[in-house]
Amino acid sequence: MDVGSVAVGAWVARIVFAVLLLHGLVSGELSYRAAELLGALGMLALVALPAAGYGSLATPALALVDIALVLVVFKGDVRLN
Repeated sequence: MDVGSVAVGAWVARIVFAVLLLHGLVSGELSYRAAELLGALGMLALVALPAAGYGSLATPALALVDIALVLVVFKGDVRLN
């Protein structure tokens, strides 16, 4: 089991992915079709990339899907202040 900043980043990306997907569905910002598409892209990043030998690209690919989810669900960037 990896422990380090890369592993923590990977877990954060996975948790944020699930939370954003659920939040988008519950709030009505995502249609079921969009949620299915983004969910499939996320699962593709988590399952298919490591199976094809590109496991080191799984976390960055999931992070890109997370960014797309943030832009769709929150209609732009999230304000931090």
